[in-house]
Amino acid sequence: MTRTRLERPLISLVLVFMIPFTFYWSTGDYYGYGSSLFGLDPAYDAVNYFFGEQITTYSVASYLCLFFALFIRRSAGVKSFLIVLSGILHFLMIFTYATLLLENQYNFTDLLESIFFKYPDRFPFQLLITLALVPWITLLIWQLRWIGQKSRQLIDNIGLTPKEGREGETSNRSSLPLAIALFIVTLLFFVYKIVDNFDRYQLTADNYPSGFQINLVIVLVVLFFESILATLLVASVFMGAINTYQRWAGEIKELNQTLRDFRLSHYVTRLISGYLYWIYFIVIVAILAIATPIQTFVAYESARLSADSGFQPQLLAILLVGPIIGVVIGYLVIVTLRLVFELLIALVHIAQNTRNRNQLT
Repeated sequence: MTRTRLERPLISLVLVFMIPFTFYWSTGDYYGYGSSLFGLDPAYDAVNYFFGEQITTYSVASYLCLFFALFIRRSAGVKSFLIVLSGILHFLMIFTYATLLLENQYNFTDLLESIFFKYPDRFPFQLLITLALVPWITLLIWQLRWIGQKSRQLIDNIGLTPKEGREGETSNRSSLPLAIALFIVTLLFFVYKIVDNFDRYQLTADNYPSGFQINLVIVLVVLFFESILATLLVASVFMGAINTYQRWAGEIKELNQTLRDFRLSHYVTRLISGYLYWIYFIVIVAILAIATPIQTFVAYESARLSADSGFQPQLLAILLVGPIIGVVIGYLVIVTLRLVFELLIALVHIAQNTRNRNQLT
């Protein structure tokens, strides 16, 4: 079996381990029980859950990157980018979580247990994500070739490697200012993170007794790597922007030219409707990808607390039916959205064809 065919099963395996860690183990801390699977409440709960706390934000964002990477078939570059981004977010979550524990004076042994095995008095959800690191790291290693290709492409785009012909010279001139600006912003962000984390270190040190403390050394190391990972996250997004600069800059230029057509002889609908559909699609799927496991685990936990001891088949049914309901709802919403956009585009096609026939007669 080739590496390409193994990617999807490995991503699926990582997601299976990620979902309980990301959504179940903190159920009672971040959202309440009994909310409906329908209406706007699940979407509201999903947004609140995503932005409710920094560690959860990194964990959910990492999950979403892998979730979308699972369904990408044609664009290998986008899939690789999402896998790399997911890995950065997950390790950023680990170091942020470690910082929080160290601020509460966890010793090194308890720190490792809470991050990689289990949190006290909880099911060992952390052990699940630790087991997922094996296929996850395998996926990241497989992306090293893609990272190398994109790095060389970045060097070409910013003009560090000479190109032949006017087209290459134009590409270099247009990308170089953007690359310099984003490099400066990334560097400033790294300096900001170092200063901010040094302040956090001083606040953490105030909680410890005076004298040498091994935990404070660990805090310094953890905060340093957290700064590097946060900067790497920003740099990855900027690299993606530079590598796709020519494409979206051309689209924006075409849109601006169309907006200056005061006779309305050119239709902007077809130009931007694809992007609007893409944005709505991503938002809807992302919200459902978060809301579905939240609502499933909420229903499961509510039923578990009220059920009798022993095996209860209805609990297993909830875990199976919940995702199916989420998939059905998402499918119906996306189909409806697609029909609306196609109807809009059809009207534009009719208008364009009518105008063309009038010009010929």
